[in-house]
Amino acid sequence: MNVLRYELRAARVSAILWICTIVALVALFMSIYPAFANDATAVLNVFKNMPAAMRNITGADADMKLFSFLGFFANIFPFITLIGAIEAAVLGFGILSKESIAKTTDFLLTKPKTRRAIYWQKTGASVIMLLATQVVVVAAAILLSRWSNAGSYDMGQFMMLWGAFVLIQFFMFTLCVLLSQLVKKLRSPVPPALGLSFGLFLLALFALVIGENSVRWLTPFRFIDYKKIITDGTYDMGHIVYALVLIAAFTAVSYIIYTRKDVPAAV
Repeated sequence: MNVLRYELRAARVSAILWICTIVALVALFMSIYPAFANDATAVLNVFKNMPAAMRNITGADADMKLFSFLGFFANIFPFITLIGAIEAAVLGFGILSKESIAKTTDFLLTKPKTRRAIYWQKTGASVIMLLATQVVVVAAAILLSRWSNAGSYDMGQFMMLWGAFVLIQFFMFTLCVLLSQLVKKLRSPVPPALGLSFGLFLLALFALVIGENSVRWLTPFRFIDYKKIITDGTYDMGHIVYALVLIAAFTAVSYIIYTRKDVPAAV
C-alpha cells in the first residue's frame, strides 16, 4: 500500500480547485492594476485624506512606490496569502485525521506500514500538493503581470513577496497538523481551518490598525513586512528564523504524538 501515491490521487481534484481559485484571484487583482495606475493622481489624493489607521492597514504610504506594480501588488497580496493559508490549514487538519473522522484508523494501522512511514508519506503528499500550488500560482502570476501591462519591475522583489506566500502556507500546514493531533474529536477539517486562518488574518489587520509591532510574533501574516520588501528589498530575518524554528517544532511534536498515541478501535 503506497500511502503517498494514494493521498496524492485522492486529493488531486481538491488541489486543482485550490490552484484555480488562487490563480483566479490573482487574475482579478491584476486586471484592476491598469485602471489603478491610470488614475494614480486621483487615488493618491484619496489616500492622503485617509485616517492614519486606514493607511496602516494597507501597509503603504505615498512614498512607498504605491503606484508602481510592486507597490500595488504588495497591498493586495495579503488577501492572496489568506486563501493560500486556508488551503494549507485544511490540508493540515485533514491529512492525519481523515481516518479518525471516518473511524478507519485501526484498519490503516494494520497494514504493513509503520506509523513513522505513514506520517511521512501522508505529510509528504500534502507538501507536494502545496509545492505544486506554489509553482503553478507563481508561474501564472508572472504571466498575468505581462498581460496586465505591469511594465518593468524588480523580479527579485516579486519573488520575495511569493516567498511570504510559501512561508505562510508551510507555517499554517505544520501548525494545523499539530492541532489535529491535539484535538480529540475533529469532525471536519474545514471549520477549524477557516476559523484559525481568518482569526490570525484579523489579528494581523488589528496589529496594523493600532501600529503594534509586537503582534507580528503572533501571526504568520505579519512575519514578513511587504513594505520593507518594496522599499528595501529585504526580509526581517529575525521573523524568518522564528517562523522556521516554529515549523520545525510543530513538525517534530506532531510526529512524536502521532507515532506514540493510542488509537481507539472503531465501534
